[in-house]
Amino acid sequence: MKHKDKIFAILRAAAETLQDKVAVEELITKVSGNLPKIEIIDDSHQKFNGITYCKTKNQNGHYFKLVSMHRAVWTYFNGEIPVGYDIHHIDFDKENNDISNLIMLTKSQHQSIHSSINGKKTRKERKIFTCIACGQEFEANNMGHNLYCSQECCTKYAQMVLYTEKRICKMCGKEFTAYKYAGHKFCSHKCSTDYNSQQGRYIKTCRICGKTFSTLKHEDHTYCSPECGNKSRRRKETIICAVCGKVFEAKPSKHRKYCSWNCFCIARRSK
Repeated sequence: MKHKDKIFAILRAAAETLQDKVAVEELITKVSGNLPKIEIIDDSHQKFNGITYCKTKNQNGHYFKLVSMHRAVWTYFNGEIPVGYDIHHIDFDKENNDISNLIMLTKSQHQSIHSSINGKKTRKERKIFTCIACGQEFEANNMGHNLYCSQECCTKYAQMVLYTEKRICKMCGKEFTAYKYAGHKFCSHKCSTDYNSQQGRYIKTCRICGKTFSTLKHEDHTYCSPECGNKSRRRKETIICAVCGKVFEAKPSKHRKYCSWNCFCIARRSK
């Protein structure tokens, strides 16, 4: 005993921080055999290692004080509990938090034990349902929302029933399907083009060949065809210079009055 006391004194002297001192005292308590016991204060309070734990409803009947009492008891005797593990009461009595009644299990093992004891099934009862999109029968868990046999049927039903409606084409009178929130008025691009081509057309005369042609309101066409447009860009007319009287050829323009830059400058200085 004297040698043991000397070792305890050396450990106490080596501890510098408060955390080291607490750890040393716990070690000495375990070695000495003076392990803390669980004290039952009343029906809703138990005490362990100087800490009083209270039985609360939100912890499923466990005694609780920042951490559950059974976890604190396990940590005191066996160290920290790894992530993903639970402490299980062997006799299923949550008031019996003695270390001999505790065992460490994985979360899945712990849940399976309690669900089997409580008579709960891990899977819901499966039934036969009929898909409202394709009419095919399928088997699924009875979750209350079994309307479609697959995600494809769910998307197809939403596109065809929930978000579409029947409309009449303004051009050909044919019935077609369109999205409710889109402003489609024609069944095809051809009907849309034909309808626009009949609305508000003007008759004009081509400046090059003199032919008459029709064009829409928003189209500012001057020539009847691209050929006539190309000819107009290559066409030149005879103009008499307003300063020197020289005759020259140039592209048609209402601003072209002078044959050269010098004549243009002379006209500007004369003003």
